Amino acid sequence: MRLSDAEFQLLHGKLCRFFEWNRCRSPEDLAQDAILRGLKRMAEGQENYAENPQSYFFGIARNIVREERKKPQMRSTGEEDCPDRIDQLGALQWRILLRECLEQLDTRDRDLLVGYILDGAEKAARACGITPNALRIRVSRIRRKIGESLRGPADSRE
Repeated sequence: MRLSDAEFQLLHGKLCRFFEWNRCRSPEDLAQDAILRGLKRMAEGQENYAENPQSYFFGIARNIVREERKKPQMRSTGEEDCPDRIDQLGALQWRILLRECLEQLDTRDRDLLVGYILDGAEKAARACGITPNALRIRVSRIRRKIGESLRGPADSRE
């Protein structure tokens, strides 16, 4: 199978949208990878049994989505709280800022959060004499406080 420029652009655009809808990172790269894999397999002699040639490439794209979902995702704790700040700060600066935020918490909240992270919900809840669900709620509130202090006064007004 040989793709003209127009067919390639159309297929690439559809595959990009497919990867975007599946919330994949770098959909353009994944679309090119799907096309490359398909053309390589066809060059090796694999037959396309699909009625529509594009459906062959979408089958490959579905497999790529599965592969992407199996990959471990690297996310920092505060990424969902303030993604714009992560881009602006280096890893060392981020750790310093997080340490300063933890130091601003009162001792009880800080110990609760550290116990939750290091020991897990069950053990930390027993140590505090509360239920694991109550502990999770308190930790959620503490994380929200940290997130608000990371965003700063200008961002918290929004």
